[in-house]
Amino acid sequence: MRSWVNAAEKAHDGLAVTLFALMFGVIILQVVLRYIFNAPLVFTDELAAYLFVWISFLGFALATRKRVHIGIGVVANRLPPAVRRLLHVLWCVASIAFAVVLVVVGVMIVRRNGDVRMVSLDFAVWPVYLVVPLAALFLVGYGIRDLVAIVRHGDFRTTEAKL
Repeated sequence: MRSWVNAAEKAHDGLAVTLFALMFGVIILQVVLRYIFNAPLVFTDELAAYLFVWISFLGFALATRKRVHIGIGVVANRLPPAVRRLLHVLWCVASIAFAVVLVVVGVMIVRRNGDVRMVSLDFAVWPVYLVVPLAALFLVGYGIRDLVAIVRHGDFRTTEAKL
């Protein structure tokens, strides 16, 4: 099971990095062609925007995995350990519930956009929305991981970020 989780996390990381590099390349190409050669491409704005959507959702899931979202722990850190643990359990349950709703709504959005075409690219729009349920599935997994960690080992660090 752990090897499957590691493979999924590596695929997640690799996809996020690859899409970011692609978006960066598309934007550089757009700037060079528009301002240096005065010959802009029509599709680069739309492609860069769609890549940004994917990167945003994948980044949201990545930050959840590493527990590096912005948070204010001044109150939670001063609570007794048992209360803090209960607060983290409630937070995990709420996060999982939100992610499940996001999966369901994301699948509905993908299905409803099955026949819609992009404006400047002759492709279907549904792959753009596919990232919503995909990222939400990662969120469900990370929420369950955190909930299991709390139940098994007690409280966990709220962030893995190192300053």
